Amino acid sequence: MLDYIFGFNARMGRLAYFKANVALFIVAWIAFTILIMAGLHPIMTAKTASFAHIQTWPMMVAFITFFLINLSLNCMRIRDIGWDPVCVVPAWIAAILVDCAVATYFPEWSIGHERFSGTIVGGLLKITGSAVLLFWPSGDHSPSMQTAMR
Repeated sequence: MLDYIFGFNARMGRLAYFKANVALFIVAWIAFTILIMAGLHPIMTAKTASFAHIQTWPMMVAFITFFLINLSLNCMRIRDIGWDPVCVVPAWIAAILVDCAVATYFPEWSIGHERFSGTIVGGLLKITGSAVLLFWPSGDHSPSMQTAMR
């Protein structure tokens, strides 16, 4: 069990990955709801509240914690597929940064101007990456394959 929490060399199958992501979403949603509601002034309503209270240290700690947990889950799933997370994750981050830069410098290619800064190609890339992590079968974990990869 501790391999799932602290093991960056662990592997995670499709069903375990799906269940862990659903559980992480529910826990993060509850945690962020509690943090947002705790930061509201009693007179404020959800519609009149500014988002300056979101930039507090408990919110930042929660965001970084859930980001690292999600990154760890994705790395375990990528490793289970048989790919190297050291190569895949930086390429994924670079693709997202390039997409945001293209959407910023060419606003006519952007999907939305309010909150999301991305293009159709970047959105399809993110959907495809999520689908690969959810539906791609696990790689071969036989000892012969392990020694061949070294």
